[in-house]
Amino acid sequence: MKLKTVFTFLMLLNLFSCAIGDSDNPFELSRGKIKDNLGVPALSATDGDYPDRIRISWPSIPYAQKYYIYRSDAIDGTYTELTQTTGLYYDDSAVLKNDGTVGVIKYYYYKMKSYSSSVEYSWNKGYSDLSAAESGYRNPNKLPLPAPATISASDGTDKDKIIITWSAVTKAESYFVYRCDTFASCSDPNSYVKITATPITGLTYNDTTAAKRGTDTVTADPNRNFYKVYCYKAAAYSSNEDFTGEGLLSDYDSGYRDPEEVYNYSTQWGQGGINNGEFNKPSGISVGYDGSVFVTDSDNHRIQKFNASGAWILSWGGYGETTEDGKFKNPKGIAVFRDSVSDRIYVSDSSNDRVQKFTPTGDFILKWGVNGTAAGQFQEPFGITATTDENIFVVDRQNNRIEKFSSTGAFLTAWGSMGNGNGQFNNPLGLASDSNNNIFVVDSSNNRVQKFDANGNYLLSWGSQGTANGQFNFPTGIASDLNNDLYIVDTNNNRIQKFDTNGNFISKWGTSGTSNGEFFSPQGIAVAPNGTVYITDTNNNRIQVFIKVQ
Repeated sequence: MKLKTVFTFLMLLNLFSCAIGDSDNPFELSRGKIKDNLGVPALSATDGDYPDRIRISWPSIPYAQKYYIYRSDAIDGTYTELTQTTGLYYDDSAVLKNDGTVGVIKYYYYKMKSYSSSVEYSWNKGYSDLSAAESGYRNPNKLPLPAPATISASDGTDKDKIIITWSAVTKAESYFVYRCDTFASCSDPNSYVKITATPITGLTYNDTTAAKRGTDTVTADPNRNFYKVYCYKAAAYSSNEDFTGEGLLSDYDSGYRDPEEVYNYSTQWGQGGINNGEFNKPSGISVGYDGSVFVTDSDNHRIQKFNASGAWILSWGGYGETTEDGKFKNPKGIAVFRDSVSDRIYVSDSSNDRVQKFTPTGDFILKWGVNGTAAGQFQEPFGITATTDENIFVVDRQNNRIEKFSSTGAFLTAWGSMGNGNGQFNNPLGLASDSNNNIFVVDSSNNRVQKFDANGNYLLSWGSQGTANGQFNFPTGIASDLNNDLYIVDTNNNRIQKFDTNGNFISKWGTSGTSNGEFFSPQGIAVAPNGTVYITDTNNNRIQVFIKVQ
């Protein structure tokens, strides 16, 4: 009996131990620990935050490996499983927007539970209890798409456009781009105008209508151009019934084109020689009312006239002393007073220390000047220009001054002296005037340009010796265009530089050489009314022509 009793007790003990090991009892001992119940997620669902979905989210549950989400149309209805996820939110887009009528909310109800396969949480097969129900709904009305999160406009990377890029917007089919043309108003949302008539399917737009320069400009730095700044915004678009069509506007970003203009070589004519159309150190150049081009063929002591394409028309002059009207001794500067009836041609007859005036066909009209330092006298007159009122300004080179005359040669005033201060000169050469009758002097050995009013009052100057933008190495010729921009022949740098009327750098072109677009000590320059640029490539004995393409 005793042996049977002991055997029975051992059997019952073994069964009891096995039962405890397989039990769902939360107080079961496992590895010396009491099993826990997994935490219940604190569920939340969005109330109309999105037009196309309900977002369900929850905080992380310690030791949970995934979550089960259930949905019902009624709070006390049947909940069916939607998904299993390891994340902390789920977007339910398989829900109705409204209850059959626009603006009437359609509610949905959600529950969820967490799961872990860890043995410590094997109570209830590793699942937590179901959470309490949480309601949520899609926005029953049409909503605008959100704005692109980022937008960027290029800063001077391209000469012909500003490149605008933006980030994608979910559900967007295409995009619109808006622009503000006034930099000071970029923060004003009412200053933006849509510049894309049809929506863009990509994430990039090239604005080729943006100007390089304008009245609303920002200066980059003294060694670079000044440029016109634009600001841009973007908006997403969708034809989906959930959205209003065009979405919210993004923040703005500013951008600008590379303001440096591009001039391309067009044509040339001339070579060394004494025949018609040939040259020996051509110097000055000017353009008439009809587009005719007049050139001082300096060492051939004559003036040659061409049409705009370089076809020779006529020439006049020849070597002569001061007593010979219509003859020249190393003529340098030439200015045309453009007149629809008949141009007047003014020539600096440099080595004869005088100015001569002609008709467009070379007929002599009058002359003035003799060698000397008194008013109205010259020591190697060089550059010459005619203002809109046909006053004539002459560079008196060796006297380091500018002299002003009437169209009949009557002396009016003079200014300047040797030096490097404001209004002083060191070997001045080139001279130009603009539509406001401002006078621009190329102060060659000071490597600068000085600007004056018509009475000789100093206004400003720019330039220094060097090769950077806005620097010079013995500049000589100068010309202005109809926009009052200035073109400077940077002779020893063998290039042309363009500036606005205040000396802000715009463009440059040219290098040393004999090929098309290259120069060998150029001197003179002229700009036709249509913007075509003519340059005397002096030591190459030719005229080169350039046209702006950007």
